[in-house]
Formats: sequence, C-alpha cells, structure tokens
Amino acid sequence: MKPEMKIFTLVGMPGAGKSEATKLIEDLGIPVIIMGDVIREEMRRNGIELTRENMGKFTREIREHLGWDIVAKKCVEKIKNIEADILIIDGVRNPEEIEYFKNNLEKFKVIYVKASPETRFQRLRARGRVDDPFTFDDFKKRDERELSFGIKKIMDQADYTIDNEHDREHLKAQILKIIS
Repeated sequence: MKPEMKIFTLVGMPGAGKSEATKLIEDLGIPVIIMGDVIREEMRRNGIELTRENMGKFTREIREHLGWDIVAKKCVEKIKNIEADILIIDGVRNPEEIEYFKNNLEKFKVIYVKASPETRFQRLRARGRVDDPFTFDDFKKRDERELSFGIKKIMDQADYTIDNEHDREHLKAQILKIIS
C-alpha cells in the first residue's frame, strides 16, 4: 500500500447506487474493495448457502462474535497488497468500521451516496441479487436491519454527499469531482 494512497468509502442504503458508482470507478481503473463480497467470501469459506436470510444472519453473527469492525479488518488486510493512488471501499455499514479505517488508513474519506426509498426499491428489484428484497415490506425490513448497524450516523457525518436520483453521467461527474 502506498502511504499517499487516497482511500474513499462509499456508504448508503441498499439500492442508492453504490454498485453503479463502483462500476464507474472500476471503469476508470481504480481498485475497489466491496465489503459485501468479503462477507460472501466468508460465507462460502464456512460452507453457508448464499441466501438473503443467511446473509443477514451471518453478517450480524460475524460482527457480534468477532467485533463490529471485523469486515473492515479483513478489508485493510486486502488493501495492504494493493499499489494504487486511489482506492474505493464499497459498503461500510457501521461506525466501528469507519473508526477502524480512520485509525488504520492515513487518507480516508467517506462518500454518502443517497437516493429516495422508491428509487432504491426499484433498483434493488431490477438488480436481482440473492439478498435483494421481493416486496416493499421486505425492503423496509432490510432498511431497518441496515439502520440497526449504525449506518445513519455514518451517512450524517460523511465528508461528501452524492445525490443519485439522476442519470449515470451525473453520477460519474459527481464522483470525478470528489476523487480528483
């Protein structure tokens, strides 16, 4: 890891556009670490079937048993092996992860990607990941779970905010303005 590496994390509720922002960033050749992928890797390593219910349960259990910053710790281990000027971490969910990153990464900033609940639900329905909600009631329950991890505090204290109610080009322009 380069000591001058700028590291940004994308935070936001499911469906806000973090994945789309991540794709745009990867298209620029910037490395991205996706925290949800770290969870999925751990589930596979432990022989746990990747379902919406299992992912929610495993996510809570791993954090309760190994610390709320366990996923951040696993990310920092990955970051140590990356040589880049800029790196993005996608999917921070709780204040303990932010604290761990701030204490262990020199140039670390938080970008809040936001969108309305209606927009987010439609995006999740279209995305179709195994852990995405099928109904608006499922969506609200998932939001409650995400909020229980402390994500609201992170969003409220973000260094930058991107309003992602517009098209892909608007999102890209906002990202470029922040990371450059």
